[in-house]
Amino acid sequence: MLLILLSTFLFCQEHQAICNRKYFKTLKNQINNAQKSIDILGFSMKTNTNVNKKIVSLLRHAKQRGVKVRVLLEGNSFVKSHNYNTVQKLLKIGAQAKVNTSRYLIHAKLAIFDNKYILFGSSNLTFQSLIFNNESNILINSESIAKFYVEYYASLWKNPNNKCSSTITINDSCYFYGDKYYSVVEDALKNAESEITVIMYYVYDKNLFLLELLAKAKKRGVKIKILLEKTTRKAFNSHIYMYNARVAKILKKYGIYKVSFDSTSKVTHSKILIVDGYKTIIGSNNWSKKNSFTHQVGAVIHSKKIALSFEKHFQQCKK
Repeated sequence: MLLILLSTFLFCQEHQAICNRKYFKTLKNQINNAQKSIDILGFSMKTNTNVNKKIVSLLRHAKQRGVKVRVLLEGNSFVKSHNYNTVQKLLKIGAQAKVNTSRYLIHAKLAIFDNKYILFGSSNLTFQSLIFNNESNILINSESIAKFYVEYYASLWKNPNNKCSSTITINDSCYFYGDKYYSVVEDALKNAESEITVIMYYVYDKNLFLLELLAKAKKRGVKIKILLEKTTRKAFNSHIYMYNARVAKILKKYGIYKVSFDSTSKVTHSKILIVDGYKTIIGSNNWSKKNSFTHQVGAVIHSKKIALSFEKHFQQCKK
């Protein structure tokens, strides 16, 4: 019994749920405390607000105290222009920085500190994401787990055209990158026994593969509740709600009625799946097109405490 309690305590010390405004605070602390290296992989990073300028300033101070700083950002899509500007500013402070021009989109949001601390999830390095959005992330303190993501980062830094994907299981939890997301989600949904909670920014209405898995779980008697992003018609992401609304109608046809939307005053950018009150799948993947390869990171965390933290996040996102 003592061994089980000690193992549970150590796991909780290793893993922390980081939601909403806590992300910016955590990011600042990790940058300030880094002694050897900071590796950042991101879809979007801006430098046009005080919040973003603060991050650049912290990275500059880290570089001045001898920390190796590398930043790899997406170089395509609508983020191309501001990511290029960010890279130029990072180069000026002495950091190593570049944009991805490969055929594969970087959608991951990952930061690794001293090859020991890993922070990843849904948060982009933008004012909107850091200050306003509903976001979900995980902070991990483990050299063995960090090694897995360090190798991934090194591969992408060398050549983002590397279509690398992998999973590793450590202490019952699973960590992954590349295109492994859908296989771990499929496994979780097929084996769900009592309840499923979903918080998702974007669900593609033609991704019937996942919707049908939810329907089968419902028929088995599994309780399902889902929270999706809703936005105003004039917002930049109004097409997201169009897809999500269609998905809600499809799910109701399957008998899944507990599909709700967040307030239009907020953007719920989180990507969370909780199964049976202890299994949390967290990362950068939306429920989008299954066969479209993008660089993503995630994990399946087996912990009642972590699952409870994200269940509370679900309730907060509904307000």
